[in-house]
Amino acid sequence: MGPGISQTIHAGSGEVLQVETGSLYPALHRLERKKWIKSEWTVSENNQKVKSYQPTAAGKKQLGAERFNWEKKRGWLYIAEELNNPEVRAMNSLPAGQFYGQTNQKLELNGLTVTDTEYSYVFIDWHYHEHSHFELTMRGETCAGNRRETFYCAADTLLFHNCKEPHYNVKPAGTTRGFQLEIAPDWSRQFDQNLQALPDSTKVLHPGVKLLFYNIYKESKLADDVSALSIDALLLNMLTAMRGLAGHAESHRPAWVKTMDEMLRENFLEPPSLQTIATELNLHWAHLSREFPRYFRCNFGAYIRQIRIEKSLALLRDKDLSLTDIALQCGFADQSHFIRCFREFLGVTPKAFRKLSL
Repeated sequence: MGPGISQTIHAGSGEVLQVETGSLYPALHRLERKKWIKSEWTVSENNQKVKSYQPTAAGKKQLGAERFNWEKKRGWLYIAEELNNPEVRAMNSLPAGQFYGQTNQKLELNGLTVTDTEYSYVFIDWHYHEHSHFELTMRGETCAGNRRETFYCAADTLLFHNCKEPHYNVKPAGTTRGFQLEIAPDWSRQFDQNLQALPDSTKVLHPGVKLLFYNIYKESKLADDVSALSIDALLLNMLTAMRGLAGHAESHRPAWVKTMDEMLRENFLEPPSLQTIATELNLHWAHLSREFPRYFRCNFGAYIRQIRIEKSLALLRDKDLSLTDIALQCGFADQSHFIRCFREFLGVTPKAFRKLSL
């Protein structure tokens, strides 16, 4: 199968790229170890035993990320050309509630603006928003970049941009939907919140913080007489958690924290034991159990359940999947276990949330 892959690469690149099998096989093994591809032995049309390869779900996601890295480079080349142009236009400033696309919902809630937008752009030049805002990619994929880094955003990615933080956006053709929450300065002053203490732009990774934002999404869809009160409280909890996590900046965080986070995320279906984790990290189990809440803001069990619920939210948008299917794919014992945990973190059943998000 190796020669076949080499020939496909050669032909698909217009005979520009030539990959020798001596280089190909080690690369395939690396991809397999990363669980980006899977292999199986099959019989070819010539009745020969061959090894075939298929991308896994993780591999397809990585492929999307790599594609966006290329789009990022194209975007940077365009931007560099524009910035070197003496005729370059002024950077666009977007007021509250305005995004590039069709706005399907807009709520004004005492200094907070909530919008649900289907993006229409392919590339948006440098711009900034008057208000700090969170942006959740609900469907599709996009890419946001500033002067320091670029964020690839698949579905269920949550970004935070501080006010007037310059950035640009790139996305492929097709439907991409986003849910945004903008924070006016008056709201920040009312609740004594210093948003400038948060990063200029950041991807929110902690599943517990993301679930708080999904609760805000839920409240915006219910949109009743207590939604504003609920959203205020949820947002304050989010900001408090983000400041706590930012207090342990990556440069001051022990290396084992990132390694353990990766271990738990990769093995959320069958979590390793505390002793296994301690052995893998070359740390004492007592030290891990004591320090875990300091860096993750919850205990081991709660963190793994948060990861599982976070995974389930993306699957709920697939109408062909039953709740039992989703429960098993996310590591829950059964549908009842899934529903109990979901209600604990989001306050409604998965079925009710599914109705709000479709």
